[in-house]
Amino acid sequence: MLAPSLPFPPHWAAGIRRYEFLRHLSERHDVSLLTYVSADEVGNVTALAELGITVHPVAAPPADRRDRRLAQLASVWSTSSYAARSIFSAAMKEAVDRLIRSGGFDVVIIETCHMSGFDLGPHAISVLDEHNIESELLFRGFLTEGGPFRRLFNLIESVKVRREERAAWRRATACLVHSDRERQILLRKVPGKRAAVVTNGVHLDEFRIGEEPPDRNAIVFTGAMNYRPNTDAVTFFVRQVFPLILDQRPDAIFYAVGVGPPPELRRLAGPNVVITGRVPDVKPYLRKASVYVAPVRFGSGTRIKVIEALAAGRPIVSTTLGCEGHDSMLAGVHFLAADDAATFARQVLRVLEDRVLASELGQAGRNLVEREYSWPALLSRLDDFLADVVPAMERVESHQKTARALT
Repeated sequence: MLAPSLPFPPHWAAGIRRYEFLRHLSERHDVSLLTYVSADEVGNVTALAELGITVHPVAAPPADRRDRRLAQLASVWSTSSYAARSIFSAAMKEAVDRLIRSGGFDVVIIETCHMSGFDLGPHAISVLDEHNIESELLFRGFLTEGGPFRRLFNLIESVKVRREERAAWRRATACLVHSDRERQILLRKVPGKRAAVVTNGVHLDEFRIGEEPPDRNAIVFTGAMNYRPNTDAVTFFVRQVFPLILDQRPDAIFYAVGVGPPPELRRLAGPNVVITGRVPDVKPYLRKASVYVAPVRFGSGTRIKVIEALAAGRPIVSTTLGCEGHDSMLAGVHFLAADDAATFARQVLRVLEDRVLASELGQAGRNLVEREYSWPALLSRLDDFLADVVPAMERVESHQKTARALT
């Protein structure tokens, strides 16, 4: 696996998915992970190695918010996207070349189109795992964001990324996406490409409907707060939705739970708004929630946060986009939909005031997750897809099925 960051501890959506892929595949294959690693992540490398995963670390470029802003400005004049430029390094190129020359790899799983710019040689079998349609995410940001520089940057970047991601789709032997909607988009641009849907899931035994009642005043949102769509979602909720809720429920408390809140979010904290920063586990906050909100206004892919809230039996109020890609999630059955501030506040108040409705939504959501979003079932699709794409893995799966039949 060629990844942009070390997926441990798996506290964010992309990290959870990579970690689950690696853990599952390492149970039956020899797995190597080539990834950027920062100086303070040495212990996390050890944790992955204990799973039997061989980690090849490459020093991560230093991150500096001021430098990033200057780099984004400079990238406007480049033919390459900022994302592709920022993720490329000579050290990573050298490591890719060295590992590919060493041989012995049946398949390379590339995490996101931004990591696909490294030359794997003419004979490598590659599977590109796309977490989003990145150009779509950027263009939606252009339509939604308020600041003129950010909007202009998103528009220019979306054009460059659209070109780069389609080239990545063509180069890859096969592609993985999160939803059938995205698979159809990919196939329209690259007809005939092998592509499969493996969405994100949960371990059902880790998320259960609690026996204790939730906090009647608690409204919860979870996610990596340094991810721009989540930053926007929290800002929109606190500034435009929450004041309407407080007019009716002055004791309500909103919890924005997740790593890396930027200063603009920390400034929103107050008596009724809690910005937690990194927490060891989001599940206590899910158990606390009387309503889980997903006020997501732009993005792509699917949102594992929503699946986790369903698994915990929490009633959900979401924008239509917040539940996009989960075709089995029905508005009015598994969540309440709202796409403007007034409607969103009204739906949240409905759930807070009608505990029968809240219970029905929560139970329907849990039932849906049990049917469709268990990691073991989803990862069996990954096995089947890799066995279809990679002849050597097809033999492994065949031997394993024979062994299971004999036992």
